[in-house]
Amino acid sequence: MDSTKTQRSRQQLKWLQFKFLDINQYIADFKDLANLSGYTVRNDKTINLFLKGFENAHDVLGGILAPPILTTYYELKDRVINITKSWQLINTIQRNTPGGFNSY
Repeated sequence: MDSTKTQRSRQQLKWLQFKFLDINQYIADFKDLANLSGYTVRNDKTINLFLKGFENAHDVLGGILAPPILTTYYELKDRVINITKSWQLINTIQRNTPGGFNSY
């Protein structure tokens, strides 16, 4: 029973994807699935799975992997939170500015 739950959690973790600007949900889901899968955040495989979740968010992934290269889960998590906050601010500015940035 437990091995089935672990396998299912690992499969879900493998397919988990970041949905643009919903970083808190992605981190919470990732952390829960990693724990259920028996992975620790200090494991390279876990860090790679965390990064894989951003494969469809190229701008965010590019920011995460920008120099200096970070190597711990906690560093990567903090960086992606900051990047996402910046994108949220950009989107808010663009929505509230007639014509977006191009009008300036």
